[in-house]
Order: sequence, then structure tokens, then C-alpha cells
Amino acid sequence: MRKSFTTLLVALAVAAGGWLQNASAQETEKLVTVQFVTPTTGITAPAKVYLADPVTFEPTREFQADADGITYHLPDGEEVCFDVFPDEEAGYFVSQWLVDDSPIMYSSYLNSTFQKVYDGMKIEVQFEMDNVFYKVEYEAPYGTMIRCVNRSAGEGEEAEIQSGDMIAAASNVLFMISPETNPDGEVALKAWYINGRICVDGADDPLTSNSLEFKLLEDVKVTAELDDGIGDGEEDDEPSLLPGADASAGLHCTVAAGVLTISQAEGITTLYDLYGKQVMALMPENGQVVVSATALPQGVYLVRDSRSCQKVLVY
Repeated sequence: MRKSFTTLLVALAVAAGGWLQNASAQETEKLVTVQFVTPTTGITAPAKVYLADPVTFEPTREFQADADGITYHLPDGEEVCFDVFPDEEAGYFVSQWLVDDSPIMYSSYLNSTFQKVYDGMKIEVQFEMDNVFYKVEYEAPYGTMIRCVNRSAGEGEEAEIQSGDMIAAASNVLFMISPETNPDGEVALKAWYINGRICVDGADDPLTSNSLEFKLLEDVKVTAELDDGIGDGEEDDEPSLLPGADASAGLHCTVAAGVLTISQAEGITTLYDLYGKQVMALMPENGQVVVSATALPQGVYLVRDSRSCQKVLVY
């Protein structure tokens, strides 16, 4: 009886030692921070992140996301699997996986395995939708033209996008702005706007490039604002001309005592805002148009008659 009791104590001690060794290994295991970004819509269940058996790929140890839902602490250098669950009934499917913002595969695979995860690694999965289309609208400021193309169009498909066209969801659409009289030239751009939201770069500065590209995830209306040069610390006593304007035509605009006076106008004279929207159109009398400036929101306007165009600041 004593021998059996002693044997039991030894067995318990050995087992306890094994438990302590395992616990120690668990405690000393180096974990690294990995960011996993999943779509915010079109997903039916939380993503699953786990170590898998190399033969069966069955999960052997599953990891839970931190409170923010996108950061995991994973064993340094281990092979880790990621599963996602798109809402296939609603038409969602996986379009691509990315590591540190670089695509690694284009497929419909619902899971992907990454070898040797490392600290600061960023893994992202992107969804697309089947048989879903969004409207693309755009409007160029006066004196400019905008072209738009579908960068995701396949061979034999129409790449040019006209304002009002319906385009497949998740397509890459490219907008290009140029002077109306010089399609290969450039304009001084102040900002791009998508659905009234200003487009900014990584430093939160407005995008001033003459091209804009993004993935289509909603109905969009794109506009551009020209850089008028007013308020930049330089003298600007006279409004500058837009591309294609005729300086010798003599169109002259002044604002004084709440009145906008347009002199030496010929033919129908039209007032536009910087988004290219027509504000009013008037016929001059004896070459002159007089408008109450108090009825106009403050800002820069474009004035055009049959020969030329000018910018004027209403304040």
C-alpha cells in the first residue's frame, strides 16, 4: 500500500513537472503584433486566426483578436492560417489578399496561410461583389475637360466611362483633368472632391495631381476645384484668365458696393461657380451686365461671354 502511494506521488510530481514545463514554454513564447484588416460589410462571421496541423490543416490553436478587433498577438515565426466568411448569398466574394499593402494572390479562396509571421506584419483581405453596379458621375470646371476610364475593364470591354454610366462594383476608376484646348496639358488644381468630400493624401493634404484613381464602392459624383491663386500671399489685382481665354477681348469684371459689374461683354454672359455649375446667364445692355453681389455666396466665379472668360472674386 505504501509502495503504491509512493508511486502515485512520483507520478503526480512528474506530471506536475510536465505541466510546469509546458506552462513555462507558454509563458516564454515570443508573441508579435499582427494587424488583420477585414471588410466592414459583407461578412457573415468574425474572421478566424489559428495555427494548423501541417497535414490536415485542422486548427490546433485558435487566437482571438484584441479589443479593437483587428490586432492579434501571434507566435513569432510560426505559420498561421486566416479564414474569412463573406456573405456569398448577398454576392460578396474574396478578391485578393495583401501583405503590408502588397497583393500576394488574386483568387476566391476563403482562407490563406502565411509562413513566419513577424512583428508589425499587416494582412488584409478584400471583398468584391458580383452583379452589383454603381453610378459614376463627374463634372469639370469651365475651361477644363475630365476623362474617366475603367482600369478594371477586361479585354474587349469598354474602358471609357461617360458621366452617368453604371460600372461594376470594386472597379478601379481613373479620372484625368486637362485644359479643354489642350488634352495633353495640365491645370493648376486645388483639390478633388468625391460626393462633396475633399480627397487628401497620407499627410491629410488635398490631392492636387491632375489624375485621381480609386476603387468604386458606392455611387460617386466627382468634381475638381481649380487653384485660383487668390489668398496665397501674392498680389492679384486683376483676375487671371482661364485656359483658352482671349486677353484682347476686353471682358472686365469688378465688385464694388455689393454690385458685380461686367463690362465690354458680348453676347449671352454666363456666371459659373468653380465646380462648373451655371449660376446665371444674362444678356448685356450696351456691353454691360450689372448683378447684385449680395445675392451670391462669397467665392471665386468664372464669367464667360461669346469671346472670352474671366475670374472674379465676390466678397
